[in-house]
Amino acid sequence: MEKQTTEKGTSQSVSNEKVKEMGRKARQRLEEEKSKRKEIVRLNDDDVLIASRTIIATDNKKEDNRTSQFAEAIQHSTKSKKLLRKVIHPPTKKRRTAATTKDASIATGIRNNEDVDTWAPCTDGLLSYDLPKEEKSSIVRIHGLPIGTRVEDVKKFFAGLSPSHVFVLLSFDASIVGFDSCDDVSRSSKEGKRRKRSTVERHGSDLRLCVKFPSIITADMAIKRSGEFIHVNTSDKNNHGKESTVAAAISISPISRNVAMYIESNLAIDCSKVINEGGDSTSIISHVLAEAERSIPPIVNQILWADASRVLNW
Repeated sequence: MEKQTTEKGTSQSVSNEKVKEMGRKARQRLEEEKSKRKEIVRLNDDDVLIASRTIIATDNKKEDNRTSQFAEAIQHSTKSKKLLRKVIHPPTKKRRTAATTKDASIATGIRNNEDVDTWAPCTDGLLSYDLPKEEKSSIVRIHGLPIGTRVEDVKKFFAGLSPSHVFVLLSFDASIVGFDSCDDVSRSSKEGKRRKRSTVERHGSDLRLCVKFPSIITADMAIKRSGEFIHVNTSDKNNHGKESTVAAAISISPISRNVAMYIESNLAIDCSKVINEGGDSTSIISHVLAEAERSIPPIVNQILWADASRVLNW
């Protein structure tokens, strides 16, 4: 009996020791957790104001840094694009024309010892370059040709555009409104005074030279050469028959589709033919026209132009 009581007391004491040990370990873990936690500090109003200002200043500084970085990135991108644009599309020199060149001796294409005429017929009253696409044609009209111009001179002027047909219309003395330039033979300057120096003789509006190109796009490119110089070798009678070179600015105007089709079919004289004059072959445009009209009775010429006036409302 006493033995049992002793054993029971011993087991209870062991259990109490285990409970104490567990409680001690639990308190130790709690202290460790508390030590790891950040201390909570109570701030007064001044401390709160200082802290808020510090946070705002820090955020503004970060925003400024991001803005400056973004601006630098845009500037770098813009510079890169400009550099790339220069590499892909290098700047080209603009073609200088007679209309914009004050000193003809330094104009593009002018040769040494060459007579120069910077005047060009006005084509403002003719068809606009911005014709509707369905009304455009691949044929253009040339105004202000120097006397003695050859087919070769015209083809050289349009070098790179491959003109397929150069032809001149039958002679017609009357002026055609909307087709002929109003000042084809004018020698007036911008100030309205007669020019003191006129070194190049030109054909009037009665010489109607037309050039056909492979496409409408090519014809539009040809019109953009209006105002540039055509170079012509002419015979100088005062210099013992020697040839001299002249450079004259010419004008180019578009021709509508209906007019182009009609004149090429009914009034055109092919300028590619070479004729003989005094045993010498020549391709001077005015001479080719004169030779062709010798075989055409004047009454036929009149009938053809009367029909053209009726069909084209000229």
